Amino acid sequence: MIFGLDKGNHYKQWGSGLNRIIDICQQQHIKPPRFEELDHFFRITLYPRTVKIAPILPWHVPIIEHIHQKGKISAMDAEKLWKVTRRTATTRLKKMCQDGLLVELSTGSFDPYKTFILAEPGNQPRRT
Repeated sequence: MIFGLDKGNHYKQWGSGLNRIIDICQQQHIKPPRFEELDHFFRITLYPRTVKIAPILPWHVPIIEHIHQKGKISAMDAEKLWKVTRRTATTRLKKMCQDGLLVELSTGSFDPYKTFILAEPGNQPRRT
């Protein structure tokens, strides 16, 4: 934990976000970050998830197989593959994203052309 003085000579605390990063890495089964001191600077190395994507529910299997063959899947393709409504398909795809199985590729939350790919280490979205 690093402490410092702000403009009003009040102590403020830096570094509380580092504990959250470490906690999230543990929750997601990701190797913890590496901290290095480099003269007057420091470096944090964050590692990608290295676990193999495995289906959890029976309806995950056809989607993962489709993505292995075609590289990606859209909500329309999932709807046809599962033989369900568009709403059910998008709900299931979003759930698979939340479970860490898929990554959504889109220009925005309402992008009609959004697609989904497997959430493998090289496919993780950047958070800014």
